[in-house]
Amino acid sequence: MIMKRIALLLCGVLFCAMCFGLTGAVAGLVGDKTITVTYSDIKLTINGKSVTPKDATGKTVEPFIFEGTTYLPVRAVAEALGQEVAWDGNTNTVIIGANIDTNTDKQTVMLHTLKELRQERFFNNPIKIKDNYDNTYTGYIRPIFSTSQDVRFIEFRLEGNYSKLKGRLILEDSSRSMKTEATYSFIVDGKTVLTLDALQPGDKPYDFEVDLGKGNLLRIEANTTGRDWCTNAFVNMVLEP
Repeated sequence: MIMKRIALLLCGVLFCAMCFGLTGAVAGLVGDKTITVTYSDIKLTINGKSVTPKDATGKTVEPFIFEGTTYLPVRAVAEALGQEVAWDGNTNTVIIGANIDTNTDKQTVMLHTLKELRQERFFNNPIKIKDNYDNTYTGYIRPIFSTSQDVRFIEFRLEGNYSKLKGRLILEDSSRSMKTEATYSFIVDGKTVLTLDALQPGDKPYDFEVDLGKGNLLRIEANTTGRDWCTNAFVNMVLEP
């Protein structure tokens, strides 16, 4: 039996894992705790291959037993299974799997995938659309045709989860020769934070950014100043935390 002082950061570099694998979430403890662990020259075999557990620097890390549970170094096990491993020190999180982004707080969402809170003559459509420069996009948001001065809108509940919205305003390919008399406003919690003029024939797609300020309600308005032939659409609308 060997007495050793170990920081029990369960989301740390030495991750608590059963020999047979760990699934689901584990309640994490933070701080120091003196525990008694058992080193028994534990050997590790994965898919019939003997594995010597090592840390990120190549130093051998010995598995141990604590209160009947065998603890294995997560990096050695994951890499032996062909999985990438990363450590996010900001959140004390071990990240396993392909396409690792160590900024785990960053979870972008496409606006058109959200269910609108309410709308008045607005489309929120997941299908493909092409602009007047032959670029194709999947999913778009746009107002419905109008021949009078009016206001059409669509609203989304954001629950304070996002600080920024990035998107692109396009002129639809099938309407590339039509003029539109309208402006588009982005309103967050009742405050207008961005207003755009409708694109006209020959205009290039326009990339924009909206400061959401962790607001709760986003409203997009189409304000018709004459005749709106429904030629403009919003695509690539990405919500960022």
